[in-house]
Amino acid sequence: MKDYLDDYFRILTGRMAFKGWISAADTTGFRPDVKLKGPALRMIMPNDTLMPEAVEEE
Repeated sequence: MKDYLDDYFRILTGRMAFKGWISAADTTGFRPDVKLKGPALRMIMPNDTLMPEAVEEE
Protein backbone atom coordinates (compact mmCIF):
# COMPACT_ATOMS: atom_id res chain seq x y z
CA MET A 1 0.00 0.00 0.00
CA LYS A 2 1.03 3.57 -0.56
CA ASP A 3 2.34 5.66 2.34
CA TYR A 4 -0.51 8.17 2.00
CA LEU A 5 -2.94 5.48 3.19
CA ASP A 6 -1.26 5.17 6.62
CA ASP A 7 -3.64 7.67 8.28
CA TYR A 8 -6.66 5.93 6.79
CA PHE A 9 -5.65 2.54 8.19
CA ARG A 10 -4.73 4.11 11.55
CA ILE A 11 -8.27 5.51 11.82
CA LEU A 12 -9.84 2.29 10.56
CA THR A 13 -7.96 0.05 13.01
CA GLY A 14 -8.66 2.52 15.84
CA ARG A 15 -12.39 2.24 15.19
CA MET A 16 -12.18 -1.56 14.99
CA ALA A 17 -10.39 -1.64 18.36
CA PHE A 18 -12.97 0.73 19.88
CA LYS A 19 -15.77 -1.62 18.80
CA GLY A 20 -13.89 -4.60 20.22
CA TRP A 21 -13.40 -6.32 16.87
CA ILE A 22 -9.62 -6.35 17.36
CA SER A 23 -7.36 -5.65 20.34
CA ALA A 24 -5.48 -2.37 20.75
CA ALA A 25 -2.24 -4.34 20.40
CA ASP A 26 -3.35 -5.42 16.92
CA THR A 27 -3.36 -1.78 15.78
CA THR A 28 0.30 -1.15 16.61
CA GLY A 29 2.36 -1.07 13.44
CA PHE A 30 -0.50 -2.37 11.33
CA ARG A 31 0.33 -2.19 7.64
CA PRO A 32 -1.79 -4.17 5.19
CA ASP A 33 0.08 -6.42 2.81
CA VAL A 34 -1.90 -6.78 -0.39
CA LYS A 35 -0.72 -8.96 -3.26
CA LEU A 36 -2.84 -9.12 -6.38
CA LYS A 37 -2.81 -12.29 -8.47
CA GLY A 38 -4.39 -13.64 -11.60
CA PRO A 39 -7.08 -11.55 -13.29
CA ALA A 40 -6.94 -8.80 -10.64
CA LEU A 41 -3.22 -8.29 -11.24
CA ARG A 42 -3.72 -8.11 -15.00
CA MET A 43 -6.48 -5.52 -14.58
CA ILE A 44 -4.23 -3.22 -12.56
CA MET A 45 -0.98 -3.87 -14.38
CA PRO A 46 -1.42 -5.23 -17.90
CA ASN A 47 1.42 -7.17 -19.49
CA ASP A 48 4.18 -4.91 -20.77
CA THR A 49 5.76 -6.31 -23.91
CA LEU A 50 8.95 -4.31 -23.30
CA MET A 51 9.56 -5.61 -19.77
CA PRO A 52 8.11 -9.12 -19.34
CA GLU A 53 9.92 -9.71 -16.02
CA ALA A 54 8.46 -6.58 -14.39
CA VAL A 55 5.43 -8.39 -12.94
CA GLU A 56 5.67 -11.84 -11.45
CA GLU A 57 2.63 -13.98 -10.75
CA GLU A 58 2.79 -16.58 -8.01
